Amino acid sequence: MLGSISSLSWRQQAMQMLSFLLILSSALAIWKSLSLVTGSESPIVVVLRCAPRPERSCEREREREHEH
Repeated sequence: MLGSISSLSWRQQAMQMLSFLLILSSALAIWKSLSLVTGSESPIVVVLRCAPRPERSCEREREREHEH
C-alpha cells in the first residue's frame, strides 16, 4: 500500500490528503452540529452491554458472570 502511495505524483498525493482532511472535517462538523442541536457534549452514545433498564439487566449480567 505504501508503495502505491509513493508512486503517485505530488499533486495526486496532495489531492489524497485534501480528500482525507475533507472527510475528517465533515465528520467533526456533523458531530459538533449534533452537539448543538441536542445540547449534549456527546450526542451519540454507544451502549455495549445491558438492556434499556440497566438497574435490572446489568445486575443479572453481573450475576451470570460470577456464576461462570
